[in-house]
Amino acid sequence: MEENNGSGSLLGKLFWILVVLAIICFSLVNYAVSSLQYEETGVRYMVNSEALYEDEDVRNILIIGSDTRVSEQRGRADSVLLISVSEHNKTITVTSLMRDSYVEIPKYGWNKLNAAYAYGGASLLLDTVEANFHIDVDEYFIVDFMAFIAIVDALGGVEITMSDAEAAGVNDVLAAGLNELVGDDRNADFLEQGGTLLLSGKQALAYSRLRYVGNADYERTQRQRKVFSAITERVASFNPVGWFKLLRDAIPMLVTNMEEKTVMGWALEVPFLLTQYEMQSLRMPAEGTYRNDMTTGGAAILRVDFDENLTIFKDAVQNPIEEETQSSGGK
Repeated sequence: MEENNGSGSLLGKLFWILVVLAIICFSLVNYAVSSLQYEETGVRYMVNSEALYEDEDVRNILIIGSDTRVSEQRGRADSVLLISVSEHNKTITVTSLMRDSYVEIPKYGWNKLNAAYAYGGASLLLDTVEANFHIDVDEYFIVDFMAFIAIVDALGGVEITMSDAEAAGVNDVLAAGLNELVGDDRNADFLEQGGTLLLSGKQALAYSRLRYVGNADYERTQRQRKVFSAITERVASFNPVGWFKLLRDAIPMLVTNMEEKTVMGWALEVPFLLTQYEMQSLRMPAEGTYRNDMTTGGAAILRVDFDENLTIFKDAVQNPIEEETQSSGGK
């Protein structure tokens, strides 16, 4: 009887220790999430709901990369990533939406995709994605340069494999203004050569912004997805203390239209999702679904077969896909 009482007492203590730890964890995450910058979605233009791909088992979130160098104005979106969490095939699909996609922007007419953000902010960009790609998306995060740097630095950096040409390109981006933006010397933190490198937040940002190494924006979007995957790998391997540090250092710099309780749920769920769900990536327009063209004003654009891209997207979130081959060719 005494042994049973001792065993029961030990289990009781363990139970209460776990309860206390859970409360502490919840409180810390709640503290971090409460510092997030929340904003109203803004006016939404009506998009034909019958044309939208709406799926209760697929949740879409738009990640908008904002260029902080134009703080006086909103500027165009530097990058647009669609994150899709699917219950169908237990995947997280990271889709790059090409900035030069020629789209119809509600109330503004035809222009490049990234112009929608300059015209009407995140809400108009949501509407533009829905109106053209026909994918239901209502939530977003805005990540500016400083927030991106803070995220990567809070993780202790990210490991990226790159060529010598890419390393030289990173140095060019650093020298061209990124070092000045963060208050560093023009030639600070240059990379000596390519290889598998642990990049700081600033270096990772420079890498993700490379456009003139390889196939222009096609490889640029591939690098962005590569960095995003490296970030998620670091997050998945984090312990609770590291996870809270990430929330504490990076969350205050992010902007979202989600409700605080929704972000709270994601913050608690993300570590589980990253270890249990398979990551996959996609680019839209996909290969063979667009053609290169020019506007009457001489701007390079991509004329997109949106119906074909929707078919590809549906397959991606319902069935596993392979990493696409990047090139600059269209149809």
